[in-house]
Amino acid sequence: MKSFQLNEKTRSFLAEYQLFEDDWIQQVQLQHRLELVAAFGIQKGMRVLEIGCGQGDTTVAIADAVGESGSVVAIDIASLDYGAPLTLGQATRGFIEIL
Repeated sequence: MKSFQLNEKTRSFLAEYQLFEDDWIQQVQLQHRLELVAAFGIQKGMRVLEIGCGQGDTTVAIADAVGESGSVVAIDIASLDYGAPLTLGQATRGFIEIL
């Protein structure tokens, strides 16, 4: 079995947002998403449209990268019962109530 180390950016992100404290798989997936954001060159102040965002795991990484001066619009047409560990409905429940 291969071992995997989280890099400093991922550890810092996890600590700052208090995410996935007991979920190693989500931590590794977050590191991959943060690396994608860096590879795409997403920077502070950008406006990003994410199509097919699912539960928003990548959206969180993008939002952190664009900062308060940027914006992210994330959409997904999947049914509200799609997804794991949360469904799309669970992930959007708070946001839908705001609207």
